[in-house]
Amino acid sequence: MSGLLAKALLLLFVSFTPPLIYLVWIRNTEIYEREPWRAVLKVFIWGAFIATITAAFIEILLLIAANQAIVLQREYEYLARNKSFMALLLVCAIAPLAEEFTKGLGVFIARRYIDEVEDGLVYGASSGLGFAAMENLLYDLSAMSAGLIVFVFTSVLRAISSALLHASATAVTGYGISRKIVYGPRYHIIPFYFLAVLMHATFNFMASLYLIFGGTVPVLGILVAVIFAIFSIKAVRRKIIRLDRGMR
Repeated sequence: MSGLLAKALLLLFVSFTPPLIYLVWIRNTEIYEREPWRAVLKVFIWGAFIATITAAFIEILLLIAANQAIVLQREYEYLARNKSFMALLLVCAIAPLAEEFTKGLGVFIARRYIDEVEDGLVYGASSGLGFAAMENLLYDLSAMSAGLIVFVFTSVLRAISSALLHASATAVTGYGISRKIVYGPRYHIIPFYFLAVLMHATFNFMASLYLIFGGTVPVLGILVAVIFAIFSIKAVRRKIIRLDRGMR
């Protein structure tokens, strides 16, 4: 029992610590009128629990609509076992559409606190990081059963790639939401949502090359995916800084 408890605590620590560190980093990027922690954490919790469950449900519905078998695995695990066009479509289209939608909804929890356009970037990233934490937990749990090396590689890779991608993509949707809240109905959310979906889909495709083809060259896809995620979150932070400082 103590061994199982230790593993459970290790999984929670490894899965949730990097996203929570990023959460502090993004939230504290603002100097003026930082978002209250109670709101930031509520959005994070939405991303971790409501968004993940709802996204899985939507993905199942879309697969049923496409007359496909229901997938009860994480997308990359399914692709690794089923190298088919439908599996690739699930990873690169269905999952981004569902996940960016459910993560983006979390921003509305903090609607009352959004009075500056950069606020949407903070709350969008918060929801994305919550989602990433729960997704890390699922993937890390699977990796732990494959051995220490696989577990360490998976947890480190996801901490510097998927977590940052989820944060930056949903920050884009959040930015669209805050623009509409601050500037009025003539501003639209949909273009920002589809940009977030495109970012997510691009990342997933690059990260999937190794699973589809194997070998040395597709490993570059993983490297490009990591660089893409890091570049994206840095762009989000620069945008927050520019908007936050530019108003003063």
